[in-house]
Amino acid sequence: MHRGEFIGLIGPNGAGKTTLLKAVLGLSQPSRGHVHLHAAKVAYVPQTGRLYNGIVPISVLEVARMGAANRQQAMEALAQVGMEDFALKRFNELSGGQQQRAVIAKALAERADLLILDEPATGVDDQTQKEFYKLLQSLLAEGITVVMVSHEVEAVLKLVTRVVFLNQTILYDGRRLNSTPKNI
Repeated sequence: MHRGEFIGLIGPNGAGKTTLLKAVLGLSQPSRGHVHLHAAKVAYVPQTGRLYNGIVPISVLEVARMGAANRQQAMEALAQVGMEDFALKRFNELSGGQQQRAVIAKALAERADLLILDEPATGVDDQTQKEFYKLLQSLLAEGITVVMVSHEVEAVLKLVTRVVFLNQTILYDGRRLNSTPKNI
């Protein structure tokens, strides 16, 4: 991976996408090869924010504060994703798309260099998906590297700068068709 890339990780169920994510996150050791992050700060965004959607009544601001050094930093991150007006709202009262934006705010508050998204559009309506993908494009413009696992192959191919297709092994790793390489 290189700074500022938007990598789409695609493949069928059981292909190894989650295993690869776990290796990048340091949650498991690869059976072959190695992962070296060059001191990159990594943030993980699970499917539709379910991580914070339990019985504990946590606010959107509290989610963002998990990654922030202070309240102001959390509020700046919420503003960056258009969620500052929802800061005091309970996280579990938000739509799926709003939850995703709040969890991305947490990642931004962490000042992450690498954002790993696991099926971020699952259960999100088409309009919210479009807004979410615009947000990802703006993060790329800021130099944040994004790795997105998705079954939405058509959407991935429109968004990403690089595609990795897995099925127990890497079957394809390269630029998407019609993409222009960026200077890094």
